[in-house]
Amino acid sequence: KELTSSIHKVCNGEQFEAMDEIHFHANLNLHPCERKLKVRTRENIRVCYLVYLLGERLSKDQREEWKEAILRQLDIETSYYKSKYKEPVSDFPSDSNRKFAKEMEKIFWLQVIFREILRHYHLYHSNFILPLFVTGWYLDR
Repeated sequence: KELTSSIHKVCNGEQFEAMDEIHFHANLNLHPCERKLKVRTRENIRVCYLVYLLGERLSKDQREEWKEAILRQLDIETSYYKSKYKEPVSDFPSDSNRKFAKEMEKIFWLQVIFREILRHYHLYHSNFILPLFVTGWYLDR
C-alpha cells in the first residue's frame, strides 16, 4: 500500500478527481469499488505514463491483463495510450509533463530502495519475517 499511498498524495485532485486513499488503492488494484477513479480533464497523458510505470511492476503475464483493464476502467483507448504513454519522458516534454515524470521517478525509486533494504535485512536476519505490503498481484508487492 506504500506505493499507491505515495501516488495518491501526488495525483489525488490533480491527475484524478479527488477520492479517499482506500478507494484509490482499490481502483488501481481492480477491486470492486463503489467509487470509480476518474481522470481529470487534460491529464490523460500523465495518467498513461503512470499506467505504464505501474504496469512495469507486474509480471509480463499480469501486465497486459492489468493494463487493458485499468485503461478500460479509466476510459482511455489503447491506441491513445500506446501513442502517448512516453510523452512525459520524451525529448521535448511540456514543463508540466516533465515535472510529473520527475515526481513519479522519486516515488518509484524510493519504493525500489525501500524494497532492497528490506530484502537485504531479510537475507541477513533469517528469522525476520515481514509480509511485504499485500499479497496477490497487487501493485504494492
